[in-house]
Amino acid sequence: MKKQWTVLLMILLLILPALAQDDDDENMPLTVAFVDLQRVQEEWIEVQEFMRTMQTMVQEKESEVQPKLDEYERQLMELQEQLNQPISDERRAEIEAEQQAIYEKAMQERDNAVSSLEAQEAQGLGKLYDRIYEAIDQVGKDAEFDLILDVSAVLYIREAYDITDKVIELLNETAGT
Repeated sequence: MKKQWTVLLMILLLILPALAQDDDDENMPLTVAFVDLQRVQEEWIEVQEFMRTMQTMVQEKESEVQPKLDEYERQLMELQEQLNQPISDERRAEIEAEQQAIYEKAMQERDNAVSSLEAQEAQGLGKLYDRIYEAIDQVGKDAEFDLILDVSAVLYIREAYDITDKVIELLNETAGT
């Protein structure tokens, strides 16, 4: 699989200059840069703030949901105690059905809390990534790069072509605006 990506990347790097060049630009070399998106995400102030906010929301949601889950657990334990007593098969079936219903309620409560937070996180990160891509685009236009790749797609490139610091600096300068 890696060989296929390497071959595809090599073909892309060979073909792009020919496609991108106008007649006036025939002798212009392709200017390439790379950015470490993972590092941008880790070092951009707004992503850090967003992740702290998400952590607070997770803690709040846990505080909200935990008492309900504790009550479900208490109910399950009471029903289990009843099952440990001599009872009819009919009553045993009723209790087991009740246990299953309580268990399903508890799982639904937990799943609702998790999915709500995941949706908020995905939406927030999506907006932040849009701004990251805008910053990369701006740095690329300012420096007149023809191609900017994520470091994960690069096998080798000189450090001089790393624009990660410039992207982080631009994002942090415009943080909150």
